[in-house]
Amino acid sequence: GASSRARPDQTRPDQTHAASDGTRAAGSFDSGALQDESAPTPLDAASAKAHAALERGLAWLAAQQLAQRDGTFPRAGGIHHVPVALAALGALAFMSDGSAPQRGLHGEQVALAIDYLLAHADMNVASPARGYISSEGDQLARMHGHGYATIALAQAFTLSPKTVRGQRTLDVLT
Repeated sequence: GASSRARPDQTRPDQTHAASDGTRAAGSFDSGALQDESAPTPLDAASAKAHAALERGLAWLAAQQLAQRDGTFPRAGGIHHVPVALAALGALAFMSDGSAPQRGLHGEQVALAIDYLLAHADMNVASPARGYISSEGDQLARMHGHGYATIALAQAFTLSPKTVRGQRTLDVLT
């Protein structure tokens, strides 16, 4: 990953530089040795199982959201209903797998969740709480829900800033 990659001006003892004769000197950096992160890599058995579990989880989330049809998710056995937090966390899960609003395997689900969050933002210019994202009746996750919603909206905006939804998102965030 990116955190394991050193910058060219940083070296680790196990890194080497190519000398003019083709040999490598200890403590040097070989930028050609970095993996091309855009190239597909084969999954080992454990990674394949983890990816399959992720796909099953996202499919389950999509089915739960479909039952609501407003972009939120059901309580799923929880005592309290915290729709803003759940919509935001669901959107983040779908976006973490590469979907964006209206694009990707779960693009429709992302769009529903983002639209729910946008619809629950206080956009009254005279309001001292302008931009606050909340749901009536949620007395438990108010600030946490707003925080998760802000993160989800910011991520969604970076994925589609030039769309109508992207501009609505920017209005809420600024």
